[in-house]
Amino acid sequence: MGYFTVTVEPTMVASKQHTAAFSAKDILFDWTSFDMPKGTSKLIDVVLVARGTDGVYQEKDTVIYFAKTKDSGTTAPSSIGTVNATANGVGYFDHVIGAIQVSATDFKEGLDSLSVASLGHGAATNQGPNLLLHGEPDSGTNVGYDKLYVAATCGAYDFRSGMQVNETTFAAGAQTTITVDGVDATLAFAPGDVIHAHDDAVLGTVSSITNATKIVLTAANTAAIENNDYLYNITPIKIILCFDDGK
Repeated sequence: MGYFTVTVEPTMVASKQHTAAFSAKDILFDWTSFDMPKGTSKLIDVVLVARGTDGVYQEKDTVIYFAKTKDSGTTAPSSIGTVNATANGVGYFDHVIGAIQVSATDFKEGLDSLSVASLGHGAATNQGPNLLLHGEPDSGTNVGYDKLYVAATCGAYDFRSGMQVNETTFAAGAQTTITVDGVDATLAFAPGDVIHAHDDAVLGTVSSITNATKIVLTAANTAAIENNDYLYNITPIKIILCFDDGK
């Protein structure tokens, strides 16, 4: 048999994270595309990794939906709605090809600042994945791949950050080292995270975290940043899809 994994890191706009905590059945993220080898493959495990709220873990029910393109790969599914609000979108109905649920009890206990759920080996709800997924032929970005989409609704996640910039307002392209306060930076961020301010101004990508108050970027800040701006990782959710292609 052949196995492969696909990692999906949906973008969650900083201003939507900052507005309020999510309510039950709110949209966690809208359709996010991924490519998989062409043909039908069986989904055998789903791993969901959720960042904590300022370093405090959170374990919430999450429903993940799968969709594909139509019209020979030219038509993507339309939006399911606005993130951090009810899933009231329309027009995507004929694109949906499956769904799975990650329950709060499917998260494994023990980590202080990160939540990790897995369904493929005895999930608490006994609802391990058993989906055959396939996209439209050659709809993927590269030859030999098909394009699929995932979106999610959720329980009461809360990503609202207490971390703020703690220095004089600075213009775009001014500096790579950012001083923060309010939350220990080592708990909130990790190298590779893309950080935006709560008004969606782009700070940049984390290179390293020197200590609790110093973040180092891979390049000087993209947009102007103000003192007391709240800072957000725009990919606080990661989903790892594990497949068996039957070969």
